[in-house]
Amino acid sequence: MMFRRPVVALLMSVGLLTTPTTSRAMDCVVVRDDYDSAGQPIVDVRLAQSAQAKASCGSLKVVTRTRNDPRPNVRVSTTYLEFENPLTKGERLYNELIGKAVGQLSLSGKIDDPAFKHEHILDIHSFYRSPRLLSAQYLIWLCCGAHGFASSIAVNIDMERNAVLVPADLFRVGAVANFCWRQFNALDGQGTFARQLPLDKEFTDSDFERPRSASEPRTLRAFSETLTNPGSWSFTDSKIEIWFGYLLGYAPGPMVCSMDNAELRRMTRDGVNAPP
Repeated sequence: MMFRRPVVALLMSVGLLTTPTTSRAMDCVVVRDDYDSAGQPIVDVRLAQSAQAKASCGSLKVVTRTRNDPRPNVRVSTTYLEFENPLTKGERLYNELIGKAVGQLSLSGKIDDPAFKHEHILDIHSFYRSPRLLSAQYLIWLCCGAHGFASSIAVNIDMERNAVLVPADLFRVGAVANFCWRQFNALDGQGTFARQLPLDKEFTDSDFERPRSASEPRTLRAFSETLTNPGSWSFTDSKIEIWFGYLLGYAPGPMVCSMDNAELRRMTRDGVNAPP
């Protein structure tokens, strides 16, 4: 299984009824790799314990669910966060969205005896909260036919707009796209990325204002699909990561654009903090 920390050449948002004290941005969990008693990889999740974190993060609890299946080649499990006592519409929406994601796992019911490993694992990776944004990133592992497959989803809630985050509301997406394209193209120093996904002219914000058609350049379609999808973005107190997936195929691995706050400040809309 191992999707833990995919390397770069490799790596939903609502109205307030009663608002908990969220006076500053906060990373609400610490996650590290661990192993259970059977030697299976798991994540160890610790909620932040400071008074500020408890006030800012809300009534989070860690939930672990595992399929009860005696077959050694079948493993379905998840470790996720939910609000035990949601006080806001945003917290309730988060619970609803992570519940839908967990519902896609075969934690019960029939699984035909697989010829290969059958692994489907969804684990919390980070959980960030500020007065404007709730952002939780989950890493996913699917295995196996020819090979395993690592991916990521994020739940991003715009706490001011009472809706799933729209990235263009907070960021100049064209500038983000140009930064990420340059980061990917610099990975091996040989221009491999530019040969497969060339950029004839720099991206602009208008490139991300509508869905792109199949007749348009692949580079534009790939970047638009990712950067307009709120599930591709994840936020922490120190940086953002944007999951682009397997742009160059399976062998190089999934590609993730990573940007620290100093860079992010150059790409936010007026009045938006970095991170939000």
